[in-house]
Amino acid sequence: MSTPESNPVRFNAETVLREIYCRRNARYVIWSPRTTLRRLGIDRVEFNPQNTRRMRKILQQLCDDGHLIQRSELHNDESGMNEIAYSRIPNHQLRD
Repeated sequence: MSTPESNPVRFNAETVLREIYCRRNARYVIWSPRTTLRRLGIDRVEFNPQNTRRMRKILQQLCDDGHLIQRSELHNDESGMNEIAYSRIPNHQLRD
């Protein structure tokens, strides 16, 4: 039997950026590691801390590259974890 720790889900900066700027996600404003994993459908698999750590790094890199803006407040979702939150660049066109 494999443990969740041994089976991280595959995703990369390109798939994350595409999901954040997808028109169907236009109503979502806050993008934290957990909320982004949820929008990618990755939270439906068993929780894996590797996925959260990897998503944290990807979101920070997208922010450093100018694709996202870091929000001044932390995001607290139902997990009770305070995470750094990001937003889309204002007036950036959404894609299909």
